[in-house]
Amino acid sequence: RGNVVNPDDTVDAYGADAMRLYEMFMGPLDKAKPWNLTGLQGCSRFIKKLWAILITNEGELSRQITDDEPTKETLRYLHNMIKRVSHNIENLQFNTCVSEFMIFVNHIHGLESINIDIIKTFIVLMNPFMPHLAQELWELSGNESELTFNDWPNYDENRILSDKLKLAVQINGKRRSEIEVDVNMEEKDIKQFAKSDSKIIRYLEEKEILKEIYVRGRLVNLVVK
Repeated sequence: RGNVVNPDDTVDAYGADAMRLYEMFMGPLDKAKPWNLTGLQGCSRFIKKLWAILITNEGELSRQITDDEPTKETLRYLHNMIKRVSHNIENLQFNTCVSEFMIFVNHIHGLESINIDIIKTFIVLMNPFMPHLAQELWELSGNESELTFNDWPNYDENRILSDKLKLAVQINGKRRSEIEVDVNMEEKDIKQFAKSDSKIIRYLEEKEILKEIYVRGRLVNLVVK
């Protein structure tokens, strides 16, 4: 009694998709997980960030979304995401699926042009996790069909092969996230990429970064107070 979170209040404050996303992002289904308002707020910010990238203030598709051919790097990100999300859904690892979405959104956030077909594929992938947002984006992308009945995308293994490196991101020595970077990326760019990671941003809010440590090929550690 008195020790529950009312889902109606949460939906009213943050929206159904944010609550749904957070429940799947909390961790493995077989583990006990405390309800954390900070995590819920992080999911809400992620949804707002994605909306801001794809949709203008007037409620129309961003002019950045075009028919231009996607880069090989973007295709790599997409096909990696399709492969990992498909595998993780089958194994009920929903939290890692959400991480893949965040990695992909971090990538497209810095692009001058985003291919429309790439976005449509991404919308299909995110539909089981954020169905209200996904359907809205689907219609704004010029589709009249019901999103739920679209085929699940396939990945191309040849698109996945790349010179990529996965790095742990730590805050005060504690692992908080993981990023994927090009092996030839400059150290300063790697540090900036780590700081812009959606899971890291919340640890930097109202904090001062005292030191940025990069251990080549292994990790980025941000010392804050």
